[in-house]
Amino acid sequence: MELPEMTRIGGQLKEELLSKSFTELIFTDKVNKLAEWGFINLRQCDITGSKITNVRSNGHYVFIEMESGFSLVFGDLVGKILYHKKKEDISAKFTLAFVLSDNSVLTFHTSLYGYAIALTQEEIDEHKYIGHSGISPLDN
Repeated sequence: MELPEMTRIGGQLKEELLSKSFTELIFTDKVNKLAEWGFINLRQCDITGSKITNVRSNGHYVFIEMESGFSLVFGDLVGKILYHKKKEDISAKFTLAFVLSDNSVLTFHTSLYGYAIALTQEEIDEHKYIGHSGISPLDN
């Protein structure tokens, strides 16, 4: 996904996710290869139970910031991120699903690669790609 898509997704997710928390992660078999390549590092304990305090985009990345100090980062994605109002509405075609405290779900679909990682601010700053994306042309 390019800058315009990530900017739009970040804005839309901010409207839906603020003050909610992740309660469950659902992994499919596709996660194993992405984890092996370093695109996914998620563990239930990193992001479940912590309230979402902010959602922002920067460059090719969307950051979902949580009270725990972790940010769920999506980016460099060949695929899509979808928000579903009810868990029952999701199809079986997803790579990862993030169930929220109101039973809504965020699904992450990738057809090749894409980041879905939980990082602290220090880890973001030190990340080879995410931490060096520079300023966005949309920043004031």
